[in-house]
Amino acid sequence: VVNKIKNNMSEKPFMIWAHFFDAHVPYSPGKGRFWRDEAPNYLNKIGFLKPLRNNFSHSKKPTTSDDWNTWSALYDAGIHYIDSQIGQIVDALKQSGKAENTILIIGSDHGEELGEHGQISHRFMCYDHCVRVPFIIFDPGHQQKNIKALTTHIDLAPTIMVLAGLKSPKLWEGKNILRKNGRMRTHVLIENFYGGSCLFEHRPLYIGVRTSQFKYLWKEFRDPTDNHSKAGHELYDLNSDPKEQTNIYQKKHPKVELFNHIIAERLTKLPQISESRIIAAFGDIGHLAIQKYQQSM
Repeated sequence: VVNKIKNNMSEKPFMIWAHFFDAHVPYSPGKGRFWRDEAPNYLNKIGFLKPLRNNFSHSKKPTTSDDWNTWSALYDAGIHYIDSQIGQIVDALKQSGKAENTILIIGSDHGEELGEHGQISHRFMCYDHCVRVPFIIFDPGHQQKNIKALTTHIDLAPTIMVLAGLKSPKLWEGKNILRKNGRMRTHVLIENFYGGSCLFEHRPLYIGVRTSQFKYLWKEFRDPTDNHSKAGHELYDLNSDPKEQTNIYQKKHPKVELFNHIIAERLTKLPQISESRIIAAFGDIGHLAIQKYQQSM
């Protein structure tokens, strides 16, 4: 990537996509098969001064406190390594004179669990440690600011279009996150299946609703092969419980009915989900959602 930037003498617009895998199991900070030689350098920089054990394995879940500490340190060192690589890209843009006319975006497809809910990697969990990801934009034409609005990956393309001086198609659901005016989202949806395979007819739906304060995790029912997640629905107050450790779900909680409406209405828009399935899951709320969808057609 760095060489392509430095050797690109053309004045034409260009796009480069770089994928860094170092924050993904197995965490291996360093270059390729030589990572073990380089890892101590990155581990030391984050304050992990112990030597990396030759018998330490990435292939199994840590069991001892020492294994957990090593696992976490390797993840942090992987982040440090990625940061250094992004730094090289930024330096190449500056050295080539392209930095002042290039939009740089840093994002991630998912987060990572380091034991917060008893698991590792990212699996299928919808907790914030897996679904809240970096979304960093450097554009020479904008001043530094922190956007507090709820955003999703579908906002990436519309935002790039606007930054590039283009208009995004009206049919796109995503929003330009830099817009000064416009109604902000009240919630975002998180959708998943256990194991990742999108077999709508054979797997139960796992759907989350996240607002600025609450996270609601709804299961149609627990997948028979799911030995990791909790049974039943979950509700967390992110203001008082940002690590999502205390499930406050109650059927009569004032937010639960609203969130059930949101999920039921979402399901009406999925052609793979039958009306009977929605009604079986939500009863009267399902009937109302179906009626609302039919009236909008």
